[in-house]
Amino acid sequence: MEEREIDELIERHMKAAHSLDLDSFMETFAEDAEFIYMLSNRVVKGKDNLRTFFHETMFAPVTKLKTEVTQQVRYNKYRTYIERVVECSNPDFVGLEFHWTLEFEDGKIKRLWALQ
Repeated sequence: MEEREIDELIERHMKAAHSLDLDSFMETFAEDAEFIYMLSNRVVKGKDNLRTFFHETMFAPVTKLKTEVTQQVRYNKYRTYIERVVECSNPDFVGLEFHWTLEFEDGKIKRLWALQ
């Protein structure tokens, strides 16, 4: 994927997250995408399982969410982000930082490694 394509995909991904639009959020993932949570060695495979995971952990617990990317590293088909929650309906989430590394393939997010 070209840099511009990755930027556009991430913009759609972030917009969907901020508007709590799970369907649009899931459109950014490949059918066989994987989420690897490195601290617990948990791996979620496949778009249907990812939908359930993100619904339970990210979308259902809040009614408002806004984040900002504070750092970004680009390397070929990978991006690493540090993202901070700046507004949230759950005040316990405000200020949390998430560290993501994403792998892109064929216009979608193929793999997502997460640290928090």
